[in-house]
Amino acid sequence: MTDLIKMFTTETTVSVYCDSLNPDKHLTGWICASSEDVVMIQHISPRGLYDGFILVQCDDIYRIDADGKYERKMCNLYKAKKQEHPRFLIDEDLYTSLLAFCKMQELIMSIE
Repeated sequence: MTDLIKMFTTETTVSVYCDSLNPDKHLTGWICASSEDVVMIQHISPRGLYDGFILVQCDDIYRIDADGKYERKMCNLYKAKKQEHPRFLIDEDLYTSLLAFCKMQELIMSIE
């Protein structure tokens, strides 16, 4: 799965599925970084709005859809609403990078 994830660029809109018991639930956005264990997704809400960053364990991912009809629709909606994810320095440790960014920007971080 890690090799597959590394093939996607930040230009490829993807839907990432992590809950095999709820196959309709997914995260849509762009894979902006990955490591051996974790993937960072620039998440888009179902309304096409900026919805933060989400870290997902690679082992939890069982399916990825890329540039399908839904993904293109969400990308177009995101662009039409002039949304943008902030840029920040991403080191090898994605947890530390995201935590440092949230602290610097005084953002709320939810951990599940």
